[in-house]
Amino acid sequence: MTRCAKHINQSAIWLTTLSVFLILFGIISGSAITSNPQPQSLQSQASFKSNIISTQAISTSKLGIFILSNYSIGAKQIITAGPKVIKVMDPHLIPSLMEAAKEYKNRYPEGIVILRIYTPGKKYIVTDDPIGSAEEYFKQNIEQPLNTLGSDLSLFDYIESPNEADNTPVWSTIEEMTWLAKFWKRLAELNYQKGIKTCAASIAVGNVGGSDDEEIGRHIAPFVDTLRYLKSIGSAWCYHAYTLQISQDPEIEQWYSLRYRKFYKYLQSDAPDVADIPMILSEGGIDQSGNQTKSGWKARVPANQYVAWLKWFDSEIKKDSYILGTTLFQIGDSFWSSFDLEPLASQLYDLLGGTGTPNTSCLKNNTVERSHIDSPGSYSLCNDQDYSSGIDIRSDNVILDRS
Repeated sequence: MTRCAKHINQSAIWLTTLSVFLILFGIISGSAITSNPQPQSLQSQASFKSNIISTQAISTSKLGIFILSNYSIGAKQIITAGPKVIKVMDPHLIPSLMEAAKEYKNRYPEGIVILRIYTPGKKYIVTDDPIGSAEEYFKQNIEQPLNTLGSDLSLFDYIESPNEADNTPVWSTIEEMTWLAKFWKRLAELNYQKGIKTCAASIAVGNVGGSDDEEIGRHIAPFVDTLRYLKSIGSAWCYHAYTLQISQDPEIEQWYSLRYRKFYKYLQSDAPDVADIPMILSEGGIDQSGNQTKSGWKARVPANQYVAWLKWFDSEIKKDSYILGTTLFQIGDSFWSSFDLEPLASQLYDLLGGTGTPNTSCLKNNTVERSHIDSPGSYSLCNDQDYSSGIDIRSDNVILDRS
């Protein structure tokens, strides 16, 4: 009994000493953390990732998806294969897209999620002040959605808004590129202060302007200082990598889906300090003129031809270390019907190297249990009603029926 009491006393002293050490260590560590100059939401991203242990490996493919409007059955299947990067639009307004981001980050905390906010409205022109325009755009379009996201902002690695030339000049002239450089630099600064990095430029396929490497280089030159700033805050830039001719010839695709290589060729020779800045191909696939029913793959080629092109394209972008990945347009939306990736979900799952066992659970009456949707695999509707019928099987008012 005396030995036990002595042992207990010694243990108590040891535990007390250990507690004091841990408290002091916590204070010191806390001081180091609070001295971090990163905005709070960027610190939260690091915390979010460190608190999750992923049991699944992310894909070696660079193919990803742009989930638009609804976290569809096919999108769910593709997510289980672990794409390196995904993109969602307006998750602060669409619960199923917020769910997609959360599910993806829980599975793959090191994966990349791009946030896009739909911002119709004012169109700026080159006679507008680019810095003032960026500040106005942020205030009117970006600030409130980021506030609405709150702590969920940590789910998103980059924001890509505005999209292409929806709100800004295009990339055709050096004057426009000079304007865009100032606009995006200021906007990236405001985004960073709010707690999110930027995927800047959102360059549409076939841009920036120029009919040869030298001319394209002259268009990129005004953007170099902005690229330096983006790199300094861990941000990136975006290009929309579509094929127009559905070619597997790099000599043709260097003007379209692989045009970004011409940007980097200029950087490697004239601005090597930013020649490694990351780029995300934040839209991609088959396009022609942007027509929702006529330009996409479904209106132009058989499924197997598109899958073959995607396999080739993946092999090409893997050669470029600065490319983080591509988010193919689109899945989850019936308006952009000719681009719809839903029929190719299984093939994309295979291209990404997915190995999960498909879940064949039936969704009776277009319903699904949220607590079971975390299991990998594809789902089918019992009444054979297509997901594009307008019924959102991932909405908040779903009813469990798995009998």
